[in-house]
Amino acid sequence: MLSKNLQKKMSERQRRMHDVLLFLVRFFLLSVVLHFLIWLNLDMSRIQMIIADSIYFILTIFKISIPKAGNIFMLSDSSGKILAEITRDCVAWKSILAYICLIFATEVKIKSTQKKISAMIAGSAIIFFANIVRLATTFAVVQAYGIKYFDVVHNVLWQGGMVILIIVLWDLMRRKCL
Repeated sequence: MLSKNLQKKMSERQRRMHDVLLFLVRFFLLSVVLHFLIWLNLDMSRIQMIIADSIYFILTIFKISIPKAGNIFMLSDSSGKILAEITRDCVAWKSILAYICLIFATEVKIKSTQKKISAMIAGSAIIFFANIVRLATTFAVVQAYGIKYFDVVHNVLWQGGMVILIIVLWDLMRRKCL
């Protein structure tokens, strides 16, 4: 934190720039946790199976039949077949950690720490379930329109959608806690 004398001498723009710099430094330092977890290469096979089973359940509710073996979905159409595996990266753990890092990097008054923790838990749950819906809808769209759309739907539309969701949740947290 800056001394009171220095704060008085700074313009409003300089104070904002200082706050942004502090946020970025905190976010960067907290993101080291993400890189450490990547390095650990934790086994997430149980979570992968829970997500695969959840996707399969959602698809069967909507009467969409896509063969599944373990955590692999077999998508096919007249142009060919692809195997879509629910991998470690499909469990949304990086998205959840990024959201948590954003929350902790945001300076919040002490009296709203409880709100900050509640926002972290609620937002993480929303991201987790949105990810399952993201994957189920990706498979449904591919089943309906063809495997040629898999990369566009999965990599562009829905991964971008997850980034937007994280930013919206973080912004809601900031508005409620500040």
